[in-house]
Amino acid sequence: MRLTIIILIASLVQLSANTLAQRVTIYKTNQNIISVLREIRKQTGYNFVITDDQAEQSKLLTLNVSDEELPKVLDEVFRSQPFDYKIENKTIIVSDRRGTADPSLKAGAQDPVEIHGRVADEKNEPLPGVTVKHKESGTAVSTNAKGEYRISIAGTRGTLMFSSLGYETQEIAITNRTQINVTLNSSSSSLNEVVVIGYGTVKKEADLTGSVAHLNGSKIQNRPVTGALDGLQGLIPGVSISRTGGQPGQQGFGLTIRGASSINGNAPLVLIDNIPGDLNLINPEDIQDVTVLKDATAAIYGARAADGVILVTTKRGKQSGAPIVTYGFNLAVKKVGLRKKAATTDHFVRMFNEANKNDGEKQTFSDATLEKIANNDPGVGPGENRSVESFPMFYQNHDWYGRLFKTAYRPTHNLSVSGGGENSSYLVSFGDMRDNGNISEGKNLSVRDNLRIALQSKITNELRLELTTAYDYLNTQTPSQLHDAISNGLKIFSYLPEKTPGGNYYGYQGYENPVQELIKGGNETMTNNRWSNNVKLDYEPLKGLIWTGQVGINLERIDNDANFQTNTEYNWDDTPNLLIRNNPNRATFRNSSTIYKNYSTYVNYSKTIGRHDIKVMAGASQEKFKQDSKYIQGQDFFSNDIFTLPLSDNTNLRAGDARDWNRDPWALQSYFGRASYSFAGKYYLDGTLRKDGSSKFAPEKRWSAIYPSLSAAWKISEEPFFKQLFSDNKINLFKLRASWGRTGNQDISQLGLFDYVQLIDVFGQYPVDGTSAARLAALKGLSSPLRTWETIETKNLGVDLSLFASKLSVSFDLYRKTNNNMLVSITYPTTLGAAAPTSNAGTLKGKGWEFNGQWNDKIGQVSYNVGAILNYNSNVVSDLQGNDNYNLGLTQARQGYPLNSYFGFKGKLIRNQAELDAYAAKFGGKGVVPSAQPNGYGGLGIGDVMYEDIDGDGQITVYGDKSKGLSGDAVNLGSQIPKITYSLTGGFAYKGFDMNFILQGTGNKYVWRGNGNFGVPLAHFWFQPLDYFYGKTFTAENPSAQYPRLSNNETVKNNNYQFSSAWLENTRYLRMKNITVGYTFSNIQLARLKLRSIRLYLSGQDLFEFASGTRNGNYDPEETRVPTISDDAGNVDFYENNYPMYRTFSMGVNVKF
Repeated sequence: MRLTIIILIASLVQLSANTLAQRVTIYKTNQNIISVLREIRKQTGYNFVITDDQAEQSKLLTLNVSDEELPKVLDEVFRSQPFDYKIENKTIIVSDRRGTADPSLKAGAQDPVEIHGRVADEKNEPLPGVTVKHKESGTAVSTNAKGEYRISIAGTRGTLMFSSLGYETQEIAITNRTQINVTLNSSSSSLNEVVVIGYGTVKKEADLTGSVAHLNGSKIQNRPVTGALDGLQGLIPGVSISRTGGQPGQQGFGLTIRGASSINGNAPLVLIDNIPGDLNLINPEDIQDVTVLKDATAAIYGARAADGVILVTTKRGKQSGAPIVTYGFNLAVKKVGLRKKAATTDHFVRMFNEANKNDGEKQTFSDATLEKIANNDPGVGPGENRSVESFPMFYQNHDWYGRLFKTAYRPTHNLSVSGGGENSSYLVSFGDMRDNGNISEGKNLSVRDNLRIALQSKITNELRLELTTAYDYLNTQTPSQLHDAISNGLKIFSYLPEKTPGGNYYGYQGYENPVQELIKGGNETMTNNRWSNNVKLDYEPLKGLIWTGQVGINLERIDNDANFQTNTEYNWDDTPNLLIRNNPNRATFRNSSTIYKNYSTYVNYSKTIGRHDIKVMAGASQEKFKQDSKYIQGQDFFSNDIFTLPLSDNTNLRAGDARDWNRDPWALQSYFGRASYSFAGKYYLDGTLRKDGSSKFAPEKRWSAIYPSLSAAWKISEEPFFKQLFSDNKINLFKLRASWGRTGNQDISQLGLFDYVQLIDVFGQYPVDGTSAARLAALKGLSSPLRTWETIETKNLGVDLSLFASKLSVSFDLYRKTNNNMLVSITYPTTLGAAAPTSNAGTLKGKGWEFNGQWNDKIGQVSYNVGAILNYNSNVVSDLQGNDNYNLGLTQARQGYPLNSYFGFKGKLIRNQAELDAYAAKFGGKGVVPSAQPNGYGGLGIGDVMYEDIDGDGQITVYGDKSKGLSGDAVNLGSQIPKITYSLTGGFAYKGFDMNFILQGTGNKYVWRGNGNFGVPLAHFWFQPLDYFYGKTFTAENPSAQYPRLSNNETVKNNNYQFSSAWLENTRYLRMKNITVGYTFSNIQLARLKLRSIRLYLSGQDLFEFASGTRNGNYDPEETRVPTISDDAGNVDFYENNYPMYRTFSMGVNVKF
């Protein structure tokens, strides 16, 4: 037998003779032993001696080792090989142990030898209760509280097995050693990463056949985020997260997976430890990992999984003996980011005078006034502004909107204690976040407290128990007139002062003083208390057979109390203003209590027969939900300081109407199963079945069809022909995936309680005391006993690649999903006499693709990573039973178009006399505003907007005469929903230093901010415009301006401010979502302090952006009002009174004792 010696000499670098000083990082998938040994030689300088026969008989290796000691790496390399190894003078010699029993293993062959060592987890914490077993003789011991063990065997050959609940079992060859230290990897983050799926787990690389995304919880921790949704944005392919504002506790996050699947709601199912939960309430520091099921893999959850499933696994304790205490503190500084800027006094009066000039009127503000304003004159003069001339005129500039905001702080504390013994573990965590708002006056903050207790116990070798209980508390306090004050901060003239000479709040002809509103207008408090309990029992009577029973109960109560205090504004001479706010004072009291119960039981069985792996699962679940809501209002309270109902006018109490008092129970019963088969680690096949029964439907429609799913995968990289083609380690993994499935949908807001029978609606106030209130009753609408489940069909094709020694990983998915029986409203003739019910008559089709690429590598002592996620999603409402209704502006659903589309005119400015004459000749009296005749101060002129006649009927109309085949002139101008979303991530680590960043953005998405107070300039002469419009409107001196000429003429404004392409804005953006820089002190540095670890870090969130459509930074590009079925046009007031978003700068520390 020829001996092949692989000797690779280290170059001129002096290497340490101490083997323990050598550390190795290897990422390889299905590689031969020679490839692995070469990499180890490259990093350590150690030579190898191995024979040709040994190389041929070796097994392929998969390693994912980062900065690990050489002996541990070698133990892992040779664990599954038929060889031993020993180290002599920086040479590792491979010896054959296959087929013959070593004499030292025979009883009495040698005297007993004691082997000792220490067992720890990935973080070097000791693991007590680990079973250490000599594989050949069967001798076994357990580690003590310090993770130490001693075992006596015959000789120093053979294999030791290390096993513990919750950790991957390791087998390590003894190879003449008497000390063996071992690091066990947890079952969720080992060399074969385990991913939680529906009612079970799979190994990510080996068994996944569907489109499943997995994220470690550490990615969203140690960052200045307010919650899990804030932290997850941009990190998971196919998941779109947006926010609408910056109000503490009410940021308005939106969450979808692969776009919309229905017009009736698109919220994915969120399960926290397999029980429905709220990502807005959970403490991000409690999250162990997040798994997202995006295709047919979600079908196992049936009726509530039509929009995908997010599985959150929370942290658990480990059997580490002595308690481990972890404390983290983060102090975040919040500064308002992009915000609106009202016109300065000088710009406002000049714009107003310009409108006068365009209208053929004399200027409102005199030249003398303009001069005083330019000189910042502190004096007071006679009023000049149209209908408010009886009020004084001021000449200075006051940034009212800026006055409403300040820099705020958000301290966050997190404390956890974990530990355990031989057969049990525990973790107790507590988090406290106090998010102070950026509003400068009044009470404005959000307090979130989270307490979580997790217990695990191995009752017997067959029986395991998990118990989790959590209490989540969210308290939000705001001025009750917060959004009104924000809006008034823009509306009120910038030349007005805040207070009178006598120190009273100044009221100007009915304008509400926004500062007074915040301080004196009243307060609103919303408190959310949630208590979650989760008990899980696993019983394994036979190897491979596990029965699971789980009970989850969530109790939640939400209280919302608001008071509106009477307050008086004053004239400039300090006399009371005739307009008294909130007179009489009043208060409202709302509460909602819910109870949710989930009972589930299922059995998993797995069996390996030769090269065949078989897994089956079957189970059932029962869910029950009940909500009770109440409301009462009182007014004319005894004082503005105490708002309790006994102190109000008891003859004028109101309990609202039937919509304020309701009970909303529902129940869901489900049966489900899954079967999985794989052969030789190359071919995979999974199938699921699910059937649901819902109380939301009529009895004969209550049970769904059996919803199936089927998925398959082919790991081409395991085929012999592929290994021969790519034996140089360039392609480590090549896997094709395909899936198909159907899921039902019952999470639809329009499905009310018992509305499959005829209901009566009651209107009018319920009198509590005093005089009776008017009572009315009417049919709520026709019943809909034939209405049934929406059914969403999904198809997916995917590919997974791992390249260049697993440094580069890439996945790509193509998908389609179709809702063929979507619940929609049908338009019937008015002779029907009642509102028509919704029916399963609509179709929504969606399609898209996802790309996810990650590169991980190391250069010397610097490890680094970069990643990119790119998503594309589009949809079309292909069938609404011919219903072609739409709005001029934002429309949620129109047949043949994407959801949330804008419909408007194509408009452009009239820039010269020739264009005006041509437009007048063709459309005189037939324009959008027929009375707006061209060439006159009551009509159109140069600088106004002209519109395109799309259907060619010689007039400008929104809706055409369909009987004549005319479509009208309003066309689709774009959608509010972006088709493309993306993110870029990266980072590096060098010794104790690390840095990570996240860039996140969207492609084209469109916003119309209305034609009211601030969406257009001078929409109303009694409100000032945004400063943005100054110098951007058409004049003779500015003929290439973007916007039409200014005017105070209602006819002209009615023409120019129609919704058209002239006012629609593309708000695509790329945002620096996060940058974090940190330093972790080494164990040597902390030895004297008796600390396990300390990490210091600086972090910034939402630091800057590259965006269009922000109007020079007046609007945040994420700031989007989402319409509802009953509010298709969208509430454009949202863009006036929305709480601005902020930028966050923070510093933090994590200490482990």
